Amino acid sequence: VPVWAVPDFLTRQDVPGLLDAAEFEQQRLRSRRQTASLAPGAPVVAALRRRIAQAFGVDGACLEPPRLVQYSRAGDEFEPHVDWIVDASDSQLALLGQRVATALVYVNDVPADAGGETYFPHLGFRMAPAAGAGL
Repeated sequence: VPVWAVPDFLTRQDVPGLLDAAEFEQQRLRSRRQTASLAPGAPVVAALRRRIAQAFGVDGACLEPPRLVQYSRAGDEFEPHVDWIVDASDSQLALLGQRVATALVYVNDVPADAGGETYFPHLGFRMAPAAGAGL
């Protein structure tokens, strides 16, 4: 399974525009993380989609809409998971097809001793968040 770390996938100047394009959903107050859609008409979102499509060698029409995830509280985390549909009876599978790749772009720097790494336990690979870096 290839994993590529790209230090400057987005420029640090692009990050504020990406955050401005975020349209957060109303969620429970106790939610560990908030998710947002990214306004497709925002120039930085269009540029991000082009970069992702180019990195994966696919047409931009094959990409899912980008999402922004923000942790709600210090210490929150994603549990270990896979980014594809596991249940063959899931109706999304027939509608959307199977996800074959994931792009992740960090919008914040996190101090080295604060945690927050993306960790692939089966690969023994970790990456600390750095604004604009892609994975």
